[in-house]
Amino acid sequence: MNTDDTIVAISTPLGRGAISIVRFSGRDAIKIIKKIFVPNIDKDFTQPGVYTGKIQDKDEIIDEVVVIVRRSPKSFTGEDLIEINCHGGLLVTNDVLNVVIKNGARHAEPGEFTLRAFLNKKIDLTQAEALNDLINAKTEKSKKYALSQLLGHFSKYVELISAELKKLLVKLEVSIDHPDEDIEFITYPQIKEHIISIIKKIDKLLSTAQRGKAFRYGINAVIVGKANAGKSSLFNFLLRKDRAIVSDIPGTTRDIIEDWIDIEGLPVKLIDTAGFKEAFDMIEHISLKKTEEAIKYSNIVIAIFDASKEFEKEDIDLIKRLNSMKDKVIFVLNKVDLSMKMDCNELKKKVKKKIFKISALNGKGIEHLEKEIKRLAIGKETNEDILVTNIRYENLLKSSKIYLEEALKGVLSDIPEEFIASDIRRAIKELEEIIGKFSTEDLLSSIFSNFCIGK
Repeated sequence: MNTDDTIVAISTPLGRGAISIVRFSGRDAIKIIKKIFVPNIDKDFTQPGVYTGKIQDKDEIIDEVVVIVRRSPKSFTGEDLIEINCHGGLLVTNDVLNVVIKNGARHAEPGEFTLRAFLNKKIDLTQAEALNDLINAKTEKSKKYALSQLLGHFSKYVELISAELKKLLVKLEVSIDHPDEDIEFITYPQIKEHIISIIKKIDKLLSTAQRGKAFRYGINAVIVGKANAGKSSLFNFLLRKDRAIVSDIPGTTRDIIEDWIDIEGLPVKLIDTAGFKEAFDMIEHISLKKTEEAIKYSNIVIAIFDASKEFEKEDIDLIKRLNSMKDKVIFVLNKVDLSMKMDCNELKKKVKKKIFKISALNGKGIEHLEKEIKRLAIGKETNEDILVTNIRYENLLKSSKIYLEEALKGVLSDIPEEFIASDIRRAIKELEEIIGKFSTEDLLSSIFSNFCIGK
């Protein structure tokens, strides 16, 4: 991306509405607005502030608008930034966009406004990513954690760890560079104590990764079972709406059905599948293959059994299929409101796990099932606001820890301080890459390409 020119994009969803916002940023922003905007009051509208007037293309009036002017460096992007608040609607919004482009701006790439804010040091990389997380948040808790990161709580904690390592490195370098000076040098026991303390802080952060990623990305929970076990009924009850067709005819569901639910702040993509059975035709073969894929790529499998029927071959086959992944399986006995024919104790012996008894018809036991889904997804919940919500952060923290463990081995082996210092430098670099102090063009492109255009 060229950051020397002026970019423009529509920052609000397209469609009918009271207001649309066309936003542009860059060195020619003021020059462009002077060409196309006629203020109602004759004054220096290029100063920061809010102005009313008309957008024109030469002598043709396009719309009556409100213009917000923000000057460099006190804007979101750190550049001159203009926002034209025009009337909502596809036609008028596009006309305003096109007149800005006609007078020297180019259409922004996805995330380019936020990229410029990062490059101009208005925000760090974790805050930039948090902006996207905030926009895409599916639950109140997802929003809460994204906002905490946007306010810099996570990056400040990482910077504190990095600052501790830098202090330790300075003391080491004094010992290396001035061995003959009459000063008190840091000892190996002291280095060991510092490194262990910092590793514990990194471990504390890493312990939040499972929970943080679950709230950021959401989890996939697939419902599987034999035909007519009540998969679609459970799916609809968890959604609190009739999304899947339910009937007494086995095999009603032939395709994958997905929808999002909120379980105490945890975003869960719920997946309803075709019944587990032997495939007799091409459609059933495709349905079974899709079910297998859904199981493979899901975080949690909800295996449902029909309490109103005795054990059947399909039940045994399903248990065998899930045998190797029991750590992510929740076993559910449905239709407990009917006459019980399946032996619950026998089922428990076969699966060797707790069985959740429910009725997808009247909701009995559903609350306990939801709590188990959340427990399995995030582990033990705490009140901490600082979570590792991103795979990139997790990998860099792990890498930093590895270098520190190498440094610790060096201390315990009494190797020269130069080698210990080298590992500590690498650990610092990994931490600072989290907040974007060492970021490659490919990394930035990968991150910001996931943003919406106009952000």
